[in-house]
Amino acid sequence: MKPGDLAYWYFRLNGFFTIVNFVLHPLRMGGQLTDADIFGVRFPDRAEFADLPDFDDVEFRTLDLPLFLCAEVTRDQCKLNGPWTDSNRGNINALLPPRFRPMPSRADRRRGFRAVQDRAPP
Repeated sequence: MKPGDLAYWYFRLNGFFTIVNFVLHPLRMGGQLTDADIFGVRFPDRAEFADLPDFDDVEFRTLDLPLFLCAEVTRDQCKLNGPWTDSNRGNINALLPPRFRPMPSRADRRRGFRAVQDRAPP
């Protein structure tokens, strides 16, 4: 199984609605702003299998707000490309609805926005 497929199924089986090979386009005509291997969202009180509530990883079972995921799949330490992490470009803010826009710290952005990335899929 390819690493990208493994990551897709990990998030999919943890209740995420996912889009692979996500491309962020500008509001007006022009080339793409950036892309991501996987983009997804998981809503609170969501389980992949309703009759198996403990199936999803614990990090995803206790959400109070939707969790947006923007991932690059690599064999090394995960890192998002510059167009995502450069706050001057505003690509994350262009992607997310206004109420979900508070930016993580600079250190979190360098690490890929979310600690879940540091855990390898099972």
